[in-house]
Amino acid sequence: MITIGEINFNLKKQYITSMGRKTTINYAELKKLNNKSTIQYTGESADVLTINCETTSKNNDINKLRETAKSAKPQLVQDASGIVGEFVILSVNEKFQYINQQGARVVQFDLELKKYER
Repeated sequence: MITIGEINFNLKKQYITSMGRKTTINYAELKKLNNKSTIQYTGESADVLTINCETTSKNNDINKLRETAKSAKPQLVQDASGIVGEFVILSVNEKFQYINQQGARVVQFDLELKKYER
C-alpha cells in the first residue's frame, strides 16, 4: 500500500529509474540520510521513482492524480514503513482495467514521481 497525498493505492511492483536504467527495489531498502528520506539502491540515490499501482476505487482517484500532476505541486508519499518523502507527479499512465471475482472494477496504472527538494 502507498499513499500519495490523500489517495491510497496497492503496489504491484516497485522499481526506480536511475542513470537511464530500471532497477528493482524493495521498500526495506529505503534509507534515511541527512534527515531526509531518500530512495536508495546499492548506494545510488534515485531522483525518479516509477511504481506500478492498482486500485479498485472509482476513476476519481486517478483523475485527482492527473490534476495534481498538472499543478506540479509536491505530494507527501508514504508507505507502510512510514514517510518516503515529497514527490512531484510526472505522469499517470493507465495500463488496463478488468473486473475481479468480487465484481469490482480494478484499474492498473504506472505513476512516475520525481523527488522534490526544497
